Amino acid sequence: MRRGTKLSRSKTQYMCMNERESGGMVKIQGVEVMKVDEFKCLGSTVQSNGQCTREVKKRVQAGWSRWRCVSGVLCDRRMAARVKGRVYKTVVRYSMMYGLETVALTKRQEVEMEVAELKMLRFSLGVNRTDRIRNEFIRGTAHVEHFGDKVREARLRWFGHVQRKDIVIILDKEC
Repeated sequence: MRRGTKLSRSKTQYMCMNERESGGMVKIQGVEVMKVDEFKCLGSTVQSNGQCTREVKKRVQAGWSRWRCVSGVLCDRRMAARVKGRVYKTVVRYSMMYGLETVALTKRQEVEMEVAELKMLRFSLGVNRTDRIRNEFIRGTAHVEHFGDKVREARLRWFGHVQRKDIVIILDKEC
């Protein structure tokens, strides 16, 4: 009886993280395996240089996509600002934060996501940049907290789950 997984030599790819020398290749039964600079793992894009720029851009695009889906509610002038904030938090922000618990965001990437968030909130509330209304007032009106704070909160929540995970269960699965 045969056990284990089958490995497709034609579909298999590999990636090196922060490699110092670019030489060398990997072969499986005489067939050279293709080297890639990025791949998707469980829906998240992992890059060989350790950065997460593609993942951040993908999350911002996902947020705009969700925003367009609910823009009828968010841009309705008859809706209260608090209701718009709740819809935004449950639909748009959720899609922007999906999977960011495990991503190490730089300050610039965090700011990029905050800019996208504030553009969406400004559109929703019918406020232009020329109106010169401060971001804190817009956040307060919609009852929406800073994006960076929410990402840190989600990361700490994820870390708590990992920390409480029984080490015996992890070791049993590896053996």
